[in-house]
Amino acid sequence: MRDVVADLNDQILKEQEEFINKIFKRIYLHPFFRQINLKTTVSRQGSNSLLIECKNKSGKTIVNPAFTFSKAQVNIVAISIFLSMALRQQCTKLDTILLDDPMQSMDDLNIISFIDVLRSCSMEGGDLNKQLVLSTHDDKFYRLLLKKFRFLSAVGYYFETYNEDGPGVRSWGMD
Repeated sequence: MRDVVADLNDQILKEQEEFINKIFKRIYLHPFFRQINLKTTVSRQGSNSLLIECKNKSGKTIVNPAFTFSKAQVNIVAISIFLSMALRQQCTKLDTILLDDPMQSMDDLNIISFIDVLRSCSMEGGDLNKQLVLSTHDDKFYRLLLKKFRFLSAVGYYFETYNEDGPGVRSWGMD
């Protein structure tokens, strides 16, 4: 049974790898490491774990991003994997993707690239046939999302105040 599960995991990861790399390269084109590879390994205790590797263009240099990349770069790898899996998952009818402050530690260029990836997935013919819910405490990121998604069927909620009467919320977008 364990071999069947491991084989199924490997198959899913192999199917996702190209899309994961497409998202990764659109958000952040690393100057040296251009390819994300995913492998499952089995520990001595018999449990499966995911090994994430990044390769250079020639494939000769392989690193574990957790030990080599900055916090922002590791976050971009994680977002690329998560978005790829979430956009293409078919094992449930869940049509909502929830992201809480996905741009942590990213610089402005990576944030804009990340928003552009989300927007291109949301546009007609894109990969996003799901509801996307983003939460953030970053006002600049919120305003940028409003600007980039202004022509799409998007709604934004801004929590202005909170007191004993509850939250004061301002909304933007579709009614």
